[in-house]
Amino acid sequence: MRKLFAASVKMTYRNRQGLFWSLAFPIIFVVVFGLFNFEETPTAKVRVVVEQPSAVSAGLVAGLRSVEPFDVSESASLSEAKDDLESGTSTSSSSRRPASAPASRSRPSTAARTRS
Repeated sequence: MRKLFAASVKMTYRNRQGLFWSLAFPIIFVVVFGLFNFEETPTAKVRVVVEQPSAVSAGLVAGLRSVEPFDVSESASLSEAKDDLESGTSTSSSSRRPASAPASRSRPSTAARTRS
């Protein structure tokens, strides 16, 4: 039994990658995740641009407000929401084109960017 244990220990020390993954990686993993604070839920400020109020936009805003980490506010102007994104006042911004509006060949009027 001792010879089998000794042979197993020798094989572990000969395999450098196996040694790293079995000894060093768990220590690094514990140190890295020990630096994070998991007690508080992070929040994200979300600005929803509602150019024409409708039942769909009201449902969207209500659904986003039901998500605990989101701090949702509404805006009637896309340019105001973009300015808030640039200044850092809001974390993300979303605009929805009304169904009655004609589709254009350019990019849709959606601005979404995440800041950490």
